[in-house]
Order: sequence, then C-alpha cells, then structure tokens
Amino acid sequence: MRSRAHDRACFVRRRCCMAAYAAMVGLMFMPLYRVQAAKPKAFPEVALSAGSQPRYAALALDPWKSRVAYLLFDGNLAAGYARVYAWIPDDARYGRPVVLTRAEGSSFGPLDLRVEYEDEVSRVAWMVATTKRTVGGGTHSRVNYATGKTTTVTSEQRDVVGFSGTANLAFGNRFDIVGQSDFPLDIMVNRNLAVVTEWNKLGAPVAPWENLSYSVQPRAQAVGEDARIVLTGTLNATIRSLPEEALVDVKVRPYLEDPIASTSYAAEDLSRGVAVSAPYGWYTVSWNFECAPLSGRLTGTTRVFPVSKPGAP
Repeated sequence: MRSRAHDRACFVRRRCCMAAYAAMVGLMFMPLYRVQAAKPKAFPEVALSAGSQPRYAALALDPWKSRVAYLLFDGNLAAGYARVYAWIPDDARYGRPVVLTRAEGSSFGPLDLRVEYEDEVSRVAWMVATTKRTVGGGTHSRVNYATGKTTTVTSEQRDVVGFSGTANLAFGNRFDIVGQSDFPLDIMVNRNLAVVTEWNKLGAPVAPWENLSYSVQPRAQAVGEDARIVLTGTLNATIRSLPEEALVDVKVRPYLEDPIASTSYAAEDLSRGVAVSAPYGWYTVSWNFECAPLSGRLTGTTRVFPVSKPGAP
C-alpha cells in the first residue's frame, strides 16, 4: 500500500515534469490542464413561455474548464422561472439544449458529467434552483431631526428571484478511484449563480472548486501546570471524503517569537481536532491547506489569543 509521502511525491514529480516540458518548447506559461472552452456566440434558439424574460448562467463541469454547461432560465419575475434549459456544446447528450428535470419545489437537475484528463478524473453533478419572494410594501416613519418633522413613507412591493446551485464534486487519480463513485475527494458545495439578462454579458462559469475557504480554530485547554491548544480545521463545504495528500501546514507561534510547532497534518485528522502542547501565554496560529484542485482563501492566521492558567486574571 502506497504511503501519503509517496503519493505526494508522485504528484509533485508529475507537475515538475510538465513545467520542464513547457520550458523545452519555449512557452513562458503552460497550463497544467486543458485549455478553457471558449464561450459560444449565442445560446441556441429554444421554445420560451409567453412573456418570458430569460436569464443566462454558466456552470463549470470539470477542473480544467474544458466543459461548460450554459443554462437558460425560462420565465419572468412575476411568474417565476419554471423551466431550465441546459446546453453543453459538442456534448453527446447536451449538444442541443435539454430541459432539466424538475425536482422538488423549484429545483432542477441533476446535470452530471464525468471528465477524464491524463491520469485524473472528475465528476461534477449540479442541481440548480430558483426562489421567488416579494419584498417591500407597507409604510414606515422617517424623522427629519433638523426640522423635527415626521413623514410617512410607503414602499412599493416588488418581486425578487434568486438563483442558486448545489454541486457534488468528486476528483482523484484514476488509480485511486474504486468503481464509479468512490473518489478520494468528494465534497458538496453551495453557490449563488451569477445570472444575466443578456448573453454577451455572461461572465466566467461558476466552479465548485473555486472561492473556497479553510480555517483553523484554536481552543485552549489547561492541563495542570501545563496547557495545550486543540486545533480544528474547517472547509466551507460538506465533506464526504478527502484524499490522503490533502495536507494542512500549521504553525503555532508564541506572540513575537519563533514557532513552537510546525507540522503538516492530514486534513481529515485536523477536522477531528489535534492537540499541541503549549506553555501558558499568548499565541497565533497560521495555516496553509493544499488539496488539488481546490482553491480560494486556504491560507490564514488567527488573531492573538491567550492560553491562560485557570483562575488567572
């Protein structure tokens, strides 16, 4: 059975070899993955409901962004959006716009795609939803403190529709995947969708592996004359599994001094909490979380916090 160190060394060697190849062919920058798919000039014509004011969105379907799903929400603010078209250019199933199955309430999907590139495999399954609510209405008082006069203000009601998505992201090396569903990395992420009314204003696709955040929460515990700091790591996603090579480099540092601990922890171990012995005093904790293909705010430092003796002022 391969060790975590062996898997991590293979991962680094593979990336280093690709970088060396880029230098040999004279490229200043060479992407590690496929080239991102270009946005088509227009969404294909589809049947729309009467009075429809369509909204467009884009969803990334693999970490290399070689496959992108384009969505058209059919409806309007007054009636809501009761139909969603999904289109993936050059795809065998979604090469023409397909109406997504309506699930409970105003949820649609899933939009599920498995993509392979070299030795890596991803599987992304999106569910999208719309929520309609009415805001405003009623009256409230406004006081002009300069004149002392009170006026009554009436606000108009208006309809607001929100667009959101939930993505199941599975990723890993093909040799580490058991069957069709047991991936080393398996998480669920919630996202607000950036929808637009005009196709040419559609921006980059929403990706479940981007804009994540990771934090480490310290908790001081007194143990007689000594103390310890319990560290717990949290990713803003629902985690089903993390790969062995998902590591968190953690440094525990007394205030304005050198670290008393600098350790790499398996992310799964840190999620359950690990303890570090520490003398009483003031501390900061810094960390760096690494897990391909996740990105975002994965590095941070806590504010200065105390590890105090029981009964100390």
